[in-house]
Amino acid sequence: MSDSCEVAIIGAGLSGLTAAYQLRELDVVVLEADDQIGGRSQRTELAGWPTTTGGEGWYDPNPQSPESRLLAEVGIKSVPVSGSAMLHTAGGRNVSLSTPEQLAQDLGLSEQACPDFLQTFKRVAEACDALAHPPVEDLIRKLLSVTGAEWIGPVHDEVLSYYRRVVSTEIGISLEADSAFSMLTGMPAFGGASAVWGGFLVPEGGAPMIGQAMAERLQRPPVTGALVTSVTQNGTRVTITYRHDGQHKTLDAGHVVVATPHPITGQIVRGLQPAKLAAMDSVRVLPIVEVLLLLADGGPAPWDELSA
Repeated sequence: MSDSCEVAIIGAGLSGLTAAYQLRELDVVVLEADDQIGGRSQRTELAGWPTTTGGEGWYDPNPQSPESRLLAEVGIKSVPVSGSAMLHTAGGRNVSLSTPEQLAQDLGLSEQACPDFLQTFKRVAEACDALAHPPVEDLIRKLLSVTGAEWIGPVHDEVLSYYRRVVSTEIGISLEADSAFSMLTGMPAFGGASAVWGGFLVPEGGAPMIGQAMAERLQRPPVTGALVTSVTQNGTRVTITYRHDGQHKTLDAGHVVVATPHPITGQIVRGLQPAKLAAMDSVRVLPIVEVLLLLADGGPAPWDELSA
């Protein structure tokens, strides 16, 4: 069985669905291997409580931000979450994100390192706040012109080591190689303290609502349970082979967007150059913060004593 379209999108996580939504005026087919759309952002239950998991997102309250414009376009309201967040560590304990002073103590920083940590943390909070209030063009240009390490400046080695570890393991960037803008736009994800988390907003009903709202605006609904086995270029067209409902099917497309994890991309896309395969193999997927959000009457509940 074969079909054709202008654009094929492989993967119905938020990345794939956003691409499909942006191209919705075209004939777009979205193929998803799972039995539901949304990727890591899903609605589920925990001990009988309705919850959402995955990339809830720190949505910028600035109405001109890309997140805010997208939510407005698809008719989703963003609502604040009250309560204090908790960071669940790999060791299995919850670290309350309270004051910078308490965080410095929880981290075991030395007395000599604490002043630099508090000053740097204040700069992070102020910069994150400034980025949420336009105009920000000049600030962004300035932050793009220096690395994260240069922006932090000369500080105690313990403080520099802490920030280097945070951006590497929880944001996936290098303090020495990536810009201060990359560091700061990802910084709220490491928590730090409630002062940085203060403006946390989520879509009403949780992040899965974003994917669902975008999917509803496509000319064709996403095809779930479609396991793509190969993507092959044939002249100016692309042939996608997949399994669906126990049948082998093909899809002929003018263009294809592969919105899958890089190991899967390397397996299914045929004819990739060795340099591209090597580049994908070099990507390191590091631990990230996962948000678990309880829902009450369709909206977020205060998350005191919950872990993120």
